[in-house]
Amino acid sequence: MGNKKPPRTSRQVVHLFGECTADAAVLGGKGAGLARLAALGLPVPPGFTVTTTVARAFRQHARLPRRVCEQLKRGIVQLERQTGKVFGDPENPLLVSVRSGATVSMPGMMDTVLNLGLSELVVLGLAEEDSRFAWDCYRRFLGMFGETALNIPRESFEDVLATARQLAGVSEDSELSAEMLEMVCEDFRAVIEKQTGRPVPDDPFEQLELALIAVLESWDSPRAKAYREAHDIPGHLGTAVNIQAMVFGNRGHDSGTGVVFSHNPSTGLSGLWGEFLPNAQGEDVVAGVRTPLPIAEMKAWNSDIHAELDRIVRELFVDLNDMVDVEFTVEQGRLYILQVRAAKRTPVAAATFAVHQVWAGKWTKEDAARRASRQQVELLNRPGFEPQALATAVETRLLAKGLPASPGAAVGRIVRTSEAAVSAAANGERVVLVRPDTTPDDLPGMLAAVAIVTRQGGASCHAAVVARSLGKPAVVGCRSLRPVSEDEVISVDGQTGMVLVGEVPVTAIAQTKEVRLFVRWWQQVHGVIWPQPRLALETVDQEVTVHLLINDFYLTDAMARATVGTPIELDGANLRVRVHSQTAERVAAYLLVAASGELRHAGSRLSSADSEALQAMEKLKSRWGFEFSGDRSDAQMRPVAKLRNEEPEEQIEFLRLAGAVFADKMWEPRQSYGGRRWAVITDAAQKFLEGELCHTVFVDHAFDLQHNSGSVFGKHKMLTGGRRNIQDHLEAKKYAAAGVVSLRKQLLNHFGVFSPHVEELFRMGLKLGIWEAEQAAA
Repeated sequence: MGNKKPPRTSRQVVHLFGECTADAAVLGGKGAGLARLAALGLPVPPGFTVTTTVARAFRQHARLPRRVCEQLKRGIVQLERQTGKVFGDPENPLLVSVRSGATVSMPGMMDTVLNLGLSELVVLGLAEEDSRFAWDCYRRFLGMFGETALNIPRESFEDVLATARQLAGVSEDSELSAEMLEMVCEDFRAVIEKQTGRPVPDDPFEQLELALIAVLESWDSPRAKAYREAHDIPGHLGTAVNIQAMVFGNRGHDSGTGVVFSHNPSTGLSGLWGEFLPNAQGEDVVAGVRTPLPIAEMKAWNSDIHAELDRIVRELFVDLNDMVDVEFTVEQGRLYILQVRAAKRTPVAAATFAVHQVWAGKWTKEDAARRASRQQVELLNRPGFEPQALATAVETRLLAKGLPASPGAAVGRIVRTSEAAVSAAANGERVVLVRPDTTPDDLPGMLAAVAIVTRQGGASCHAAVVARSLGKPAVVGCRSLRPVSEDEVISVDGQTGMVLVGEVPVTAIAQTKEVRLFVRWWQQVHGVIWPQPRLALETVDQEVTVHLLINDFYLTDAMARATVGTPIELDGANLRVRVHSQTAERVAAYLLVAASGELRHAGSRLSSADSEALQAMEKLKSRWGFEFSGDRSDAQMRPVAKLRNEEPEEQIEFLRLAGAVFADKMWEPRQSYGGRRWAVITDAAQKFLEGELCHTVFVDHAFDLQHNSGSVFGKHKMLTGGRRNIQDHLEAKKYAAAGVVSLRKQLLNHFGVFSPHVEELFRMGLKLGIWEAEQAAA
């Protein structure tokens, strides 16, 4: 039994459409969609899929597995039987397309070859029926095959076409005559032979093997890598490849090609949406060499085809129970469906579509909420760059790459100080704050800037934590950032860590009824709801070290980010809410207590106090019985006894009045107590209670607060810790290497424990290999 060979199917890597029921992990998204189309009996040109297994093997060994070529030939034989045509036969030629088909859709990122199977001999046979069509197909094949499989620059072919158009006195390739196209093909062949040192291969199986390798190699092209990085698609997945009998949208004015959606992928609204081109092939749409027509204009072109397409798209929408993207070709009045997949959509479109599905009774609220990750929901409130524009900019205008600290996209002029950011923003200018690193003093500038970039720091540095909580794009640790002037406009992609020169187009965000409703459903289903800010004055009698709060706060933040898209994503998100909110409530209560103890020193400064400070002191005394004398403990606890049972508005007023006293000129600049630094401390707690600073930003800000002689902590037993030790602890986490494991190690070097619930999530992630995968991705 131990020597039993695996079944034949385990070695089969080529499957006819409809023959295999495997999912997208094996057949790729496009292959799985084609298999589904065939099963539904829709008009699909026959073909077969080379599975993702081949791509992974090719990536590892840099060559095709031996069995692939044999199975390709068997697949072609099956296509010949289904079409009645013969591969390489001049009289009745079978031509095929070779297209990528990744597990997760990556539209336009990988290579395609059309009209494969043409040669000098075959094109002459095809020309006997329609000479212009034959030479047009051949010039398309030569151009695509030369660029994709033989690595010849596209410009070499474009120059030939430009010359031909000039000689013919026309503006578009579609206007070139058969004779001119034949001349173009001769020139294309000459270009290929000159640049490769050998003629174009005429053997169709050699063409097929070279095209297959080219498509597999395009998985690791710069644009494909950039797209995967932007969309968190793992690089190890690889792509399937689909070989399909050609149908021709360029056979005359009753032919055409296009792409159509069941819903608008930008808005999510229902209705046929897309575009088409008469007398064209698919690459004409993708390459932008001609301007497509809105799909609504197809009614005037061919109302029967438009009605049939509308019916099929509706059928596929119902079958998949999702928004669909359909690629089609019309050949001499006959419609063919080339591809179907779940449509890529903007976050706003995804939310709108999901809500409408719930209203129509097709999804439950739980279904809608579970189809979106926490990161996707966050992006509803954050703009992003146009994917294609981003990929192009990365190839041509990359300024630096750092750690993607906070998602989102923004464009603005560089400023280098917090003051400059505030000043520019006050004048309505969009600016990016570029700093070596940020401190709590930079918070006003961070609030004013549209994005933050730092040369130093890691995932838990001040800039990263604050930017995430403010919902602003941030890239940190940009050590390769070259010097640029303050007049330079840059684009910051917090999703990928890219900083780019100039402006990259940004997608807008919209707060519609559907978006707000979807976010509310998501929060209800996942339980990720932040509580209202409050003072946890009940913790006054509990003794806790600040070092434990630092450990829990920053490790929880890192784990919540690392678990996005994993089985414990919600555990990470909920733990972050729990730890960050409880820490904020405790720290805010501590700041009030610590400030109360310091406030008592104002009693000895009355002779130099302004009237505003005197009025504030009088209110504190009359409303809360505050005494500006006595020992620290009494001064700390007297207001707490009353404030425990009062509304947040009263607590805010106490902090405001205390801040007014601390901001007064009565305090000497260099004395060891009171003064403006304590005004900053009370202001932080006040802004938290008012909702101006969220839980996370407030805590990260508070940890760095300093009074006249060091850290603000250690003034009361409710939060203890040596001032120098606290600062060293915070510095260590700031420069920890990326990843949960590295951060945890740094934190443990300064304080050896975490709370049990934090340790529990760490062990869960360890067991699932999440931290290891995060480290590998970094």
